[in-house]
Amino acid sequence: MVDTLGMPPRRPFRYTLWKLGIGVMLFVIVAAATHAVLPVDKQLHGGDIGKDLMPSYAAGRLVAEGRGHQLFNAYEVTRIVRQTWADAYPADTVPTLLAPWLNPAFYALPFAPLSRLGYGNAQLVWLTANLLFIGVSCAALMRLLPPAMLWSVKGLVPLLVVCSFPFVQAMCYQQNTFLSLAILSTGTLLAMRSVATGSPRLAFAAGVVVGLLAFKPQLAVVATIAIAVSVGYRAVVGAALSVVTLFAMGEWAIPGSTAAFAFQMPVVVATLLERAGFPWSSHVTLLSFWRLLLQGPTGATSTPVNGVWTASIGVVGLMLYRAAWTVRRHRHDDPAIHRRWLAAAVCATPLVMPYFMGYDLLLLAVAGTLFAVDGLTTSEMSRSDRRTAWLWVAFSLWLLFQPPFAMGWRVNVNVVLLATVTFAMVRRVHTNLSIATLSTRLIHPVILRQAA
Repeated sequence: MVDTLGMPPRRPFRYTLWKLGIGVMLFVIVAAATHAVLPVDKQLHGGDIGKDLMPSYAAGRLVAEGRGHQLFNAYEVTRIVRQTWADAYPADTVPTLLAPWLNPAFYALPFAPLSRLGYGNAQLVWLTANLLFIGVSCAALMRLLPPAMLWSVKGLVPLLVVCSFPFVQAMCYQQNTFLSLAILSTGTLLAMRSVATGSPRLAFAAGVVVGLLAFKPQLAVVATIAIAVSVGYRAVVGAALSVVTLFAMGEWAIPGSTAAFAFQMPVVVATLLERAGFPWSSHVTLLSFWRLLLQGPTGATSTPVNGVWTASIGVVGLMLYRAAWTVRRHRHDDPAIHRRWLAAAVCATPLVMPYFMGYDLLLLAVAGTLFAVDGLTTSEMSRSDRRTAWLWVAFSLWLLFQPPFAMGWRVNVNVVLLATVTFAMVRRVHTNLSIATLSTRLIHPVILRQAA
């Protein structure tokens, strides 16, 4: 079968994605089988799997024992984590680098009853919850696709999510990434439904859902702004309602916890970032890029690094501001521009954060799904979108090799690749703008008129 030019028709890109997804799945299976036959001293031990649940378990114990005021005492939390590790895995050596509690007080409340279980049973309960969260996430992401889409296309969503390296990391560490993904994907779905129907209730509901990300306040702020650009102020009102309710619950259960979080947590985070052995290579942020390139992984962040980091965030912020202005100007024209904006905002989120671990890159599944919709609703992807798709593939595959190379080269290639993907996604918001035109229109039009 040939096209009008006598050339074989190009196979849909989904076939390539199926091959890549199955290939990565086989790679993971082979890696797991290889790990099983390694010498005992080379294998991961019990404490290495699910270890990131321990700070939450320790925080829950403090709340259950009526010592919630000590949540933001990094030494007390670490002491309980070390004790939990020693009790649960007596054959393992307790590591010296253990993460403190880094979330608001209200997020510790659900872990109080969990801490009354043995750590092994608590892990099983949290694993079950994470499987539920990933199921909700995949269902929401599949509903972002056109309703009449074939299952051979919809099936790519759970395949690519489960085969991604961030999924493997989050599952091994038992982080709260799956909860974040469930909230963000559901909020994005509600926002896109609001854009399609013009429903103010759905806009408000999207804000309420996204506000549940307040256990990671910086992520909640960015997500709320991104959705509000598309659906308006009702999303901000909904998010504010969720945030106020959650912090009020924390304040009711642990009086003074809000002020303690606001004043003590920045010190805890700064201490965590400065200590020796902090895994800068596992972070995909502009700060991690400049730290590794200009300073190295140890010590307090230097003034030159802070300066160039702030400047690079400013560049990303200007790009996003210009894209947001374009979305607001064309708010009622085409739902595609809202998909592109939300995808670009999600891609940029890790870059501008001071703290964003590699397993949380699973949140980019939302951006990837939104990007895929345009290609699925047209007869053939444009050349530009095909290049962007291959950038996504390169970024996803490089995640497998990033940590050792970053420490050896002192170049965080993941940040470079993600920044390139983000620029491509921002450029898609300006559908009629070339790269050269985009670079000259980052300044607000009012300033341009004044200059003229």
